[in-house]
Parts: sequence; C-alpha cells; structure tokens
Amino acid sequence: LAILKNINFKIFEGDKILITGKSGIGKSTLFKSLLNELPLIKGKILVDNQLNKSNFLSNFGIVGQDTYIFAESLRFNLTLGKDIPSSQLIKVLKKVKLEYLANKKHLDTPIGEKGLSLSGGEKRKVEIARALLNKKEFLLVDEGLSGLDDDSRKQVFSLLQSLPQTIIEIEHTMSIEDKQKFNQVVNLVAK
Repeated sequence: LAILKNINFKIFEGDKILITGKSGIGKSTLFKSLLNELPLIKGKILVDNQLNKSNFLSNFGIVGQDTYIFAESLRFNLTLGKDIPSSQLIKVLKKVKLEYLANKKHLDTPIGEKGLSLSGGEKRKVEIARALLNKKEFLLVDEGLSGLDDDSRKQVFSLLQSLPQTIIEIEHTMSIEDKQKFNQVVNLVAK
C-alpha cells in the first residue's frame, strides 16, 4: 500500500524547502524514502539528473525533534569520536550561536547531570553543529522547531535559514511570514 503518490518536485543546491501537511499524511515517510530507509514502490529519486549517486545518502545530516545527546563531553557530542581540531569545533560552535561554549574548557566538560545542562534549543544547535562538522550537504529537519520556547525557536529557525546547505524541513506549524522565507513549500494533502 502506497502512502505517498505522485510526489514530484525539484530541489536546487542551497534551497530551503518546507514540507507541510496533517499528521499521518506521509511527511516522515517522504524523509525515509529520501534516506532509502523505505524503498520506492514506483518512481525514482534523481540527483543531478542521474539515479541516486552512491555517496548521495552519506551527504544527509538529520536534525529531529528528539535530539540525541550522549552523557559525554561536548567535544564527543560534536565529533562522535572523530579527531577534529579544537579550533574547528570552536568555529562551528560560534556559527551555531553557542559562543559561550566556544572554548577548550567547555569542549571537555561533560553534558548532563554533572556537567553542562543544555536547553532544548541548545541541544538542537549541537545537533546542527554535528552535521556541519561532518560536512553534510543536505539537512533533513524533522520537526526541529517543535518543543522549543519562542526565543529558541526563532534562533534555530534563523540559523537554519542562514546555512548554505540545502535544507528540507518538516514542520506542523509555521507562520505565514516564516513560510515565505522558504524557496518552496510542498503541502502534502490526502486524495
């Protein structure tokens, strides 16, 4: 049984795309299809007018409403154990507006009960920083603004809009003003 049918749109490098629609309409299913977690029954995903390139999937970073933060140092949460110079970590923390954490002392401070206590917005920014450090060309943002207070929501939204990456974002609620900041809004509807 196909959940999504006749979905057809083009995304250009650097575009900011918003996917909207009621709960259960297939927004997350669309993401899973892009990530090849759900095979297509029919149709194809073309990249540069070719079928999925082998490295295409490795170019996706994911920012979700359930940000996963390890009970490890900030450095580990950014690098996931990869050897990345502190200067690069500090630079990306500044880029995601976590300037107060952008120093060697905080990089080696644990996150959690006995260390840094991060808000929901700060955790999302760490997740975005992680994707930037891994040089992801595409960010899939699945309800990345939900559950945040107004200030954090505005900061994370502004940050996502300012990034050079191509961003495909799912959101249930978004103001008309914010919707106008996207290159394209794809509204999934039941037929």
